[in-house]
Amino acid sequence: VSPTGNRVTDLGSDGRFVYVSTREELVAIDPRTGSRRWRADPGVIVRYLTVGGGSIRAEVLDEGLRGEYVRRIETFDGDTGSHDGRTVRRPDVDGAPAEGRLARHDGRTYALWDGELVCIDRGEAWAVEVEPNSNSYTLAVTDDGAFVVSESSSASTTQPALYRVDTATGTTAWRVPLPGSGFDVAAADGTVFVRADPADADVDSILAVDAADGSKRWTTHDHEVTSRLTVAGGTVYVGRRDGRGPFLSAIDVGTGEELWRLRVDSAIGH
Repeated sequence: VSPTGNRVTDLGSDGRFVYVSTREELVAIDPRTGSRRWRADPGVIVRYLTVGGGSIRAEVLDEGLRGEYVRRIETFDGDTGSHDGRTVRRPDVDGAPAEGRLARHDGRTYALWDGELVCIDRGEAWAVEVEPNSNSYTLAVTDDGAFVVSESSSASTTQPALYRVDTATGTTAWRVPLPGSGFDVAAADGTVFVRADPADADVDSILAVDAADGSKRWTTHDHEVTSRLTVAGGTVYVGRRDGRGPFLSAIDVGTGEELWRLRVDSAIGH
């Protein structure tokens, strides 16, 4: 199913529909039939989304009259696609903002914007600087806290790392350096999973660490990772690729052992 000819920017689901964003729209698709339930065109660039409580929150960019961009969160109704843009607005005057990420937990939305983790509850509740020179970030939020992975860039002098931020106060609880660039993070049941690209290896790594103190539980070094990580029912799911082509890999949460793999026709991105 292809919503439009535009590149897919993000993907989410609430068990009823699959929600797909592109640079121009947000589409709800029935996963059983592949039919489109609704299409929302807010007239701005749609970049990231997070789903929960019967609604979708998405980061959008609105270009101003002088060429600046205003970054904001819009809320879309999961049944109809109706939306508003009254949640949070931040001006950006130096062109399109850097990449960010959204997560949702206990009715709050968390955004990684311009080196800050921002907690949004109706309005902005708090913001904390995670790392000033990072290129971009990924984010996961659970009962154990907000987990942030920083990526390295040519402008960054800080080693990529995984952070745990207390969601009540916005303070950093711990920081764990990563062996190379961090690309994604997922968390469930007291464990945090990170996809990393070690600088001295030709394969990607997946690390599992304890959510309470950041201690390492296991690490895998096996093949290129092409997708974000998803955790469900004691299993980590991730897209990978080897010399034979792309596949979906299922990994045991407790041990890091691969349970099975399914070959697919093209690389998995989400």
